[in-house]
Amino acid sequence: MLRKSEDIYNMTAKDFLKIAEAIESEIIENRRWLHAHAETEFELKETTAFVKEKLSEIGCDFSDCGKCGISAVIGKREGKTILLRADMDA
Repeated sequence: MLRKSEDIYNMTAKDFLKIAEAIESEIIENRRWLHAHAETEFELKETTAFVKEKLSEIGCDFSDCGKCGISAVIGKREGKTILLRADMDA
């Protein structure tokens, strides 16, 4: 699993693919859990708790954002930045 301390800035696409392949079963398990516990609109208590738990496991700092959003920083807090956004409701 990719940890916060790893130098993601020097990794290649092949490096990321290798990590993804190594945790494929975990990715599938997470997806299945989320689909089995689908929540709608702004009632995402289980979903946000699940995401926060996963972020904590990989050492990411996060904070609540809005009614049921989460904001997290992965990697360094300076230099080039990539923003990823995803919806969590069903």
